[in-house]
Amino acid sequence: MDHPSIGQFIDNLQQKFNDYFKLSPTLDLEVTETAFFLEGNKIYEETQLNRSLPFLFYKDGITRLSFHEGLTREEIIQFFQLLLEISTLPPEETDIVVFLWEMDFSHIDYFAPDDFLETKIGQETEIAPYEINPADFTQGVIQLTPEDQATLLHYGRQAKINQDRDPSLSPLLEDKLLLPSLRKLELQREEEERLEFILQKHRELSEEEETIHLLVETIFMEEKIQPFTQVLHSLSLLIEDTLRQGKLAVAAHALDHLLQLKSEFQKTQPEKVLHIEKTLDSLQEKFPPLLREQMDQKKPLDMESLFLLFEFIGPSSLNLLGYLADTYPDQNIHDLAHSYIQKIGAQNISLLLTIADDRREKITLTIMQTIAQTDDAHRLTYLARFLRSHNPHLQKEAIKLISTIKDPKAAKLLLPLLNDPQAEIRKEVARAICRLNQPSVAEEILGKVKDKSFFERTPTEKKALLSYLFHLPEDKASEFLKSFLKKPWWWSPASRLKPALWLIETLKDEKTEKVKIFLDKVGFVRNKRIRHALQGLRIKLESSSSLDYHSPGESQKENKKSIFKRK
Repeated sequence: MDHPSIGQFIDNLQQKFNDYFKLSPTLDLEVTETAFFLEGNKIYEETQLNRSLPFLFYKDGITRLSFHEGLTREEIIQFFQLLLEISTLPPEETDIVVFLWEMDFSHIDYFAPDDFLETKIGQETEIAPYEINPADFTQGVIQLTPEDQATLLHYGRQAKINQDRDPSLSPLLEDKLLLPSLRKLELQREEEERLEFILQKHRELSEEEETIHLLVETIFMEEKIQPFTQVLHSLSLLIEDTLRQGKLAVAAHALDHLLQLKSEFQKTQPEKVLHIEKTLDSLQEKFPPLLREQMDQKKPLDMESLFLLFEFIGPSSLNLLGYLADTYPDQNIHDLAHSYIQKIGAQNISLLLTIADDRREKITLTIMQTIAQTDDAHRLTYLARFLRSHNPHLQKEAIKLISTIKDPKAAKLLLPLLNDPQAEIRKEVARAICRLNQPSVAEEILGKVKDKSFFERTPTEKKALLSYLFHLPEDKASEFLKSFLKKPWWWSPASRLKPALWLIETLKDEKTEKVKIFLDKVGFVRNKRIRHALQGLRIKLESSSSLDYHSPGESQKENKKSIFKRK
């Protein structure tokens, strides 16, 4: 990469990327077996598969390759170095999905079916054989220190004295050396119920839970490192085994104990912490395939415990969440998923895009809302991807969310969708552009209002676009709207009057003072019907000190006989 000609090539390529990003924040390449396509146009093709660059991506499931605004020269160089490295490897080792996942480019991403992502992470880990007999933990000898022996002897003598005094051992309860007074043991009703619940829960401990508690206590008490690591390994194997049996709650319970042990040893026993961290890292790698096995069985799962395990695994469990949504579509996991997605988004918002999918509507909606609520510099770029969604609900939500972001490029991103074949999408875009009120698209909106096709737009679109022009600070837009009212002559046909009447209908829902100022500048109007409509508007303005602004959709519902209604 140090050769001058290569450096010049990289510089030229970066300049071309930057030129493209001025028009759009994302460059999406569609990947087929032998070609790359950009916006539906074939830009590169190589039919010889053994030297085909598209095939290098396609064979591992990548169907889209995306480059985003902010792409640096270093990333471009690293990307080509990666391709160069892969080209020198044997075919069985050239899994580009794994290589791209490991590189984790900030401004380069890809789309591949979940199977290609899930099977590359945390697999090929051999599970160690596990077998343990709980009875073994009740055998052996406990060696007491001289201090412990003296304490035991003291309490033993005290108990003997009390027993000789009263076989019922009632004086034992009053002995402050052994137990506090009965007054101190008095509980409130709520405390009694809580204590009863705890006792009942512990009476119902499974064999695995009893073993877990015993192992945890042993780990906590053990001072020598070698036996400590042996018992720690036994606990790790037990957690894997319970997970393999589908006992998610038990596994989550044991994992929680292990995390508490780490916290307990953090300040006092750093060597033990290192061993616990190593065990936790190992479990983090082994959990994904084990959980995937449980989902494949399609048996009822403890969803709360499952999401606790997801949180422990971290961002790499996102693919499991996507698979969960596909495998258990009827399960109500929205609240759990919402909390989990927000936590992952706080760490790395771009990771959420890996599981966003048209088929996973609820989860994808949560992802979009999470992205919109962040301060990430690329959130507009991330949301723009959903404008191409084939799910109309996701597409409309993306339009709404983009209209809440005060970014100069927001309206530019939405503008092409004013030509969408779906009327509902066009309505949503028109309202969004009106809300954004960004002058950067003024020329384009003027062109669309002047075009004959404006007559065919829905009432909502007309009202929103006219309202947008009305609120522009530019004189050009104001003069254009005045011409709507002034151009028609008294003999003009009804079709020539429609734009003026649409504008008057729009002005009814705008703020009074602004409308008055506009009307004062209009001057003489030739057409009698338009003058009559303007007179009605002035009367309405005079009778009300102010009018609340309603969205075009609401106004249309209030006035069913709106003149916007097409004949």
